[in-house]
Amino acid sequence: MKKYLSVTALAARGVVYKLLGLTLLCALLRAGEFWLRLRAELKLPEAAPNIQWLLNDSRQSLIFGICFILLYAALCTVGLHARGGHPGYTLYRLRVSERVTAVLWAAVFAAALLIFWAAQAGASLLLCRLYAARVGAEAYDNQTFFVLFYQNRLLHSLLPLDETSRWLRNFCMAAGLGLSASAFSYRQRRGKLDYPAAAWGIYAAFIFPYGTGSFVHDMLMSLIFLFAAGISLYRIWEGGCYEA
Repeated sequence: MKKYLSVTALAARGVVYKLLGLTLLCALLRAGEFWLRLRAELKLPEAAPNIQWLLNDSRQSLIFGICFILLYAALCTVGLHARGGHPGYTLYRLRVSERVTAVLWAAVFAAALLIFWAAQAGASLLLCRLYAARVGAEAYDNQTFFVLFYQNRLLHSLLPLDETSRWLRNFCMAAGLGLSASAFSYRQRRGKLDYPAAAWGIYAAFIFPYGTGSFVHDMLMSLIFLFAAGISLYRIWEGGCYEA
């Protein structure tokens, strides 16, 4: 058990600072963009701007998507053979099959994505609180803000509430992307560049925000990312193990 924890910790150390940095960057950029738009609207003589309009017309999804892609790219780089570094040698010394290591690393990468999404959902709630404090909207309470999470595509995908199909899609997406990122570095250590694995992150960022009541879409996306997971597992298993 200790040797499995060691290889898992190796991946976690390679991920934690990238995850924290990009999570904080994304939250700060989203907050800054929202604050600038809110402040500009408050200077107008009209009534206080509607928070749903602010979020729907802002660049929140764009900021989230770029940071999402950067995080996925960072996950793909964990364990790469680069100038002056050969992680394969370290993995061989840990006496754990590199195939098993790749699966354990995929679990770490999937968890990192889930943490990123959860943190952005929390940041969205803070934006709602910022709006209420700045506008003085006493009518806005927790229930009102949770309704907003049904009305906004990005917010609903980050926190699907009782839409089970969206929760399933998100977990399948995290599993598929985690295995794809792990397969990318696994194959790079063998001198192969897995471009399809790299492209999954861009595709996921593009389709991540989606509206409510999209059961068919969620099921289709779940199947697509399970397919991506299966392809990545196949690429890992057919690639053989590293020999020092």
